Amino acid sequence: MAKNNTSNIVLAALLSNATVKATADATGLSESTIFKYLRDKDFKAKYEAAKLEMLEQSTSALQANIQKAVSAIVGIIEAENTPQQVRLNASDMLLRNSFRFTEQVEILRRLDRLEQARAEGEAGPC
Repeated sequence: MAKNNTSNIVLAALLSNATVKATADATGLSESTIFKYLRDKDFKAKYEAAKLEMLEQSTSALQANIQKAVSAIVGIIEAENTPQQVRLNASDMLLRNSFRFTEQVEILRRLDRLEQARAEGEAGPC
């Protein structure tokens, strides 16, 4: 049970620290011990799954607030008292991100269509 508890402590520390050194400092374990955990196949899988879950949660939080960010940028662009250079910078930011997001959405749509076509091809004719 102690090993499992230490494993959970190491996992939590890895998720909340940027480096192995910081993780070692936070847990009181040596860096070599942290690397030993990272070489363990089962621990590594658990760590990767936890990182993915954190990324998904963070992405959801960001997506939930995109409209607020867009509104703030548009507010800066439209405010008459905003200096011209700030308005230009905000406009540039809005355009660049708009193009990037549009491109990503299109790529995801195309990927979905390709996956659907492949699945239909694998199913074969009825």
